[in-house]
Amino acid sequence: MEKNMIQTAGIVGLGALGILFGQKLSEALGRENVYVFADRERVERYGKNGVYANGKRCEFTYVEAKDAPTVDLLIYATKYYSLEEAVKSTAGACGKDTIVISLLNGVSSEGLIEELLHPAHLLYCVAQGMDATREGNRLTYSKAGCLVFGEKDNRYSGSVKDLEYL
Repeated sequence: MEKNMIQTAGIVGLGALGILFGQKLSEALGRENVYVFADRERVERYGKNGVYANGKRCEFTYVEAKDAPTVDLLIYATKYYSLEEAVKSTAGACGKDTIVISLLNGVSSEGLIEELLHPAHLLYCVAQGMDATREGNRLTYSKAGCLVFGEKDNRYSGSVKDLEYL
């Protein structure tokens, strides 16, 4: 079996999609390899109060955005109005080989990310088929759905293969 090139991931935004896919990534990569990047206040709050998916506490590794290590996969799951600040504050997490995706609806988020980060591996992505509901720090879902992603020009690139493998 081929080794996955994605060994570490960073998530920015713990709404319904951030929690859901953060939990899935933690299961696949291990808690120690999945980071949630946030401001100091959120890092402290998440650490104190926890974040839950279907009643189970998510054991994320919380890191202040300014201290974000470079990761193999960087996921933006914020609201659009806070995306610019989120991208700027986590720019250090995006290395030359980092795959970047946005879970925001629409395609304007990819344009903003490309403008601010200039990532070499920006994939377009849409989340579909989930029935997730978040109340406070608790997420409930029965259908996780899936992420549909690809290159802007529809090439089946190495980045697409790596993310698909994960």
